[in-house]
Amino acid sequence: MDYIAFLFVNAVIFLRPAEIVPELERVPFYYFAMLACCACSIVPLLNLVFSSPLKWHPTVLFSFAMFFLSAVSLTINRGDLGAAFDEQFEFVKVIAYFVLFLAIIRTPERLQGVIACVVLCMMATATLGILHFYEVIQLPNLKQMEESLQQRYDLTEDTIRRLRFTGLMDGPNEVAVFLGVLTFLCGYQFNNKKMGLARLLWLVPIGLFLFSVFLTRSRGGLLALLAGFVVFAVYASRQANAPALAAYAAPRKSPVMGILFLVGVIAVLVLAGGRQTEISTNTNTAQTRFGTWSDWLLDFRYNPIIGIGPRLGPRADRGHAAGLEDRLLAHNSYLQPFADLGFAGGLSFLGMVGFCFLTLNRYGPNKTIILDADLARLHPYLMAALVCCSVGFLTLSINYLIPVFFVFAIPVAYYGMTPCFPPIKPPALTLAAVAWLVVASIGFLAMMYAVVRVMPQQ
Repeated sequence: MDYIAFLFVNAVIFLRPAEIVPELERVPFYYFAMLACCACSIVPLLNLVFSSPLKWHPTVLFSFAMFFLSAVSLTINRGDLGAAFDEQFEFVKVIAYFVLFLAIIRTPERLQGVIACVVLCMMATATLGILHFYEVIQLPNLKQMEESLQQRYDLTEDTIRRLRFTGLMDGPNEVAVFLGVLTFLCGYQFNNKKMGLARLLWLVPIGLFLFSVFLTRSRGGLLALLAGFVVFAVYASRQANAPALAAYAAPRKSPVMGILFLVGVIAVLVLAGGRQTEISTNTNTAQTRFGTWSDWLLDFRYNPIIGIGPRLGPRADRGHAAGLEDRLLAHNSYLQPFADLGFAGGLSFLGMVGFCFLTLNRYGPNKTIILDADLARLHPYLMAALVCCSVGFLTLSINYLIPVFFVFAIPVAYYGMTPCFPPIKPPALTLAAVAWLVVASIGFLAMMYAVVRVMPQQ
């Protein structure tokens, strides 16, 4: 029952029925779904708290550190406890989803099921978004996004439209990155030969998502997708060529078909050309990013301890803490928490990302043998999805959204359900790890400072 209730929670979160049908805005679907899921999940939650090793995973610890730091920063910066509580409550929803995911998704079958649920919901959202984009239907809560592009060799301008969705990740760049993540997870399902010819149905969401990525005209989304493909090719090839112990490991399959398929679909995006392939530091978008990063670095410089307070209320791309001028968010998920929550907050977010990678890498070829065939097959796709999301973080401020914590939850859940021989060393938050994160945080800030100083500004 807990699993069914959690699938319903995901359906409500990723479909957002009230944004599709305005008449449903007064129906609190989310609260009903979460309360029902929590009521059905008391035993799994108690197991997570008292007996599961997942609660000590550094990614989980850093998520709660960010939650605590955001409460402190909001309380101090807002001055109004009521307003601070209202914003912090939005983060409560995110952490509640993250905890429920880890408590309920404990088997490969459940992991496949929740991935399938999210994919189906995003297929529906993508279909509605594309129909709205081509003006076949009209969604009142979904506004068209247009962008003017100056031609390279003359002074004329072209106006292009960019696909957006309803939901939490509604901007074109956010849509492109999250659909890139789901494309790799769909590729894992497509490669499941146990499903027989039925697995070919997974080509439908893959095609729909890639077409949606193309319509977003997102450079960052395309770069994230390409980065994920490179990582998938490396890990899948190494996995197929790694020595195996026949007594323990499942037969290894060649990744050639999967790699060729991804080469083909990504080549289509690249050859399509247009805005997505015009990647340069001299474009208006890049110059705007450099200026925005410089502004947020100044915010961190003046508020290095507690930050200026995160924006956790209803999503908007402009505005931030009370009393600050109206401006863009940082458009860099690694920089945003440094300015929002201070140095400790930025370090915590880097730690969440870093330990997700560290955990998955310990299951890599020549390090251990994954005893479950399906989980072994998932590994390179999961690495690719995580890289895709992490590269997307470079141009997006999406730190406090449920879809991001959905991506973070999968590696932690994977660690909790994957048998291997020899067993991997459990990820631990040691003093050495904290020291490395401090060094990485200082290095990141220094790199960002160098970028905004060296790159040409307009």
